[in-house]
Amino acid sequence: LLMRRGRCLFYLNRSEEALLCFRTIRTKYPDATDAKSAAYAEIVILNQLKDIPALKERTFDYMNKFKDADNLEQVAGLAGEVLVQAGDWKAVRAFYDKLIKDYPKSESIDRYTFFLGVATFMEGNDFKQAISLFDKFLKSYPNSQMVETAMYYNAMANFLSNDYKGSLAASVVVRATSSS
Repeated sequence: LLMRRGRCLFYLNRSEEALLCFRTIRTKYPDATDAKSAAYAEIVILNQLKDIPALKERTFDYMNKFKDADNLEQVAGLAGEVLVQAGDWKAVRAFYDKLIKDYPKSESIDRYTFFLGVATFMEGNDFKQAISLFDKFLKSYPNSQMVETAMYYNAMANFLSNDYKGSLAASVVVRATSSS
């Protein structure tokens, strides 16, 4: 009954009330048949509400509790995006490194590789490694939607590591790609 009520409230754009229904299922009835669906619905609503701390907690809880879920990789991707939004670059780096190892055949592997490079860049202490990761990304995923952004980060990483020729070469490529 709570699951149906939560869905109805969600479809009526009464997200906070729906969240209470799904949270009640998760906390009071953790062994219910709808517990996994309720936990996922809670994640969807928290993402919609942009409640980053709660979303981070729920996504990691879901990944630990429902290791056999069909949508586990989707939730993992969302968890990574939450870490990016939180700006915890060390955690982002470790998380995306793990995703690449756990899901090497994923349709989102380009995204995982890109964010691994971004996290390495944002940590700010190993620009050579960031350059290496962005070079690998650009070589492996030339048709990715994130190619231009990766080229920009690559140029900046070259610049910040005092490789001005590499930075200039990378920025010329970014300009040429952007104008076409």
